Amino acid sequence: MSNTATRPAYRPLDVPRGPDQIPANFLQRAGSLILDVWVWFICVPFPVSIIVWFSDQPLLPCTFSGGVESCRATTGTDLLVTRLLFWSFATVFTLGISWLVSRRSTLGQRAVGMRIVDDATGRRIGFGRALLRNLAMVISAIPLGLGFWWIFIDARHRTWHDIIARTRAISP
Repeated sequence: MSNTATRPAYRPLDVPRGPDQIPANFLQRAGSLILDVWVWFICVPFPVSIIVWFSDQPLLPCTFSGGVESCRATTGTDLLVTRLLFWSFATVFTLGISWLVSRRSTLGQRAVGMRIVDDATGRRIGFGRALLRNLAMVISAIPLGLGFWWIFIDARHRTWHDIIARTRAISP
């Protein structure tokens, strides 16, 4: 006897899962964020410091005049802008590589078993939306992290950066 109502043997990752998707809990979100911050603060500066260590370029801008080398220290504003630009590029680079390596999610999200999906369709999001969501985390963090705590207020357990990027975090 054959059963005509058989289930498929597998379910592709891009198939929408609809309303039965379970929202990621606070511990998954916090664990993911902690792991991603660890990658940002540990794994990015270490290779950069090795490159600077072995570089033969001086860290201060130097000029040669009359056969004499003079190096001037940068002002506080120049140093601040340089550091902001460096960490901005390092962050985008780290998030981009992490996304590519881990199949459209950060390393922290993969480690805690969390996925980010489109809020309307339940499908996986693309690189542009993932980047927008990660950059929107700044908005969530500015008012004392209120945007992260928003999952306790929102009926669908979304943060501000989820709302901005039209995404939601789920437990697969």
